[in-house]
Amino acid sequence: MTWQDITLENISAAPLRLRVVALLALSAVVMGLFFLLDLHPLQQQLQRAQMTEATLRSTYQNNYQQAAQRDAYQQQIQQLQRAIQQSLTQLPPQIDIATLLTDITRAGAQSGLQFNFIKPLAPVSKQYYHVFPIAISVNGNYKQLAAFITQLSQLHDVVTVNDVHIKRAELTHEVNNLAGSSTPDKTLLVMQLTLQAYQQLPEGEPRA
Repeated sequence: MTWQDITLENISAAPLRLRVVALLALSAVVMGLFFLLDLHPLQQQLQRAQMTEATLRSTYQNNYQQAAQRDAYQQQIQQLQRAIQQSLTQLPPQIDIATLLTDITRAGAQSGLQFNFIKPLAPVSKQYYHVFPIAISVNGNYKQLAAFITQLSQLHDVVTVNDVHIKRAELTHEVNNLAGSSTPDKTLLVMQLTLQAYQQLPEGEPRA
């Protein structure tokens, strides 16, 4: 009898060696079926669980980083708001336009300039302050214009100089008269700018 002739009915009559071989072969088949029917699905479930865990871990890390960035952003916003409030306290609570125009005229005269015009424009309301623009046009040479800009920056009120345009003056009779000379001055320049003065929002006034 060979191991190929062994069946479940005659396995007890087979030689010991053949019975051992048959039992080992049967055990291998049973283990294979157990793996296919039980362990393989469990292995697939384990792999899916590991993938889900990795996805959840990645999502958690991303959410944690976003939360940390959001906290840092909020801190920056709070710091910026404190800086804005501190800067606003340096603005005057009220602007005296008449006095400011007198100071501008005096600065121009001390710099040796001739004014073409000085015009207060309509105030502009911002979120935290009011802006009072003043359009200015003057004649003079480079040195006089530079001295005028310097004096404007030293005014008592908080002001900025914007939209500065400089060009060579047209050698017309009117310009020569403004310069106080009958001889054309080729160094004469015309400067136009907008001076902006700033004022705090009055207490209780709604922000723009």
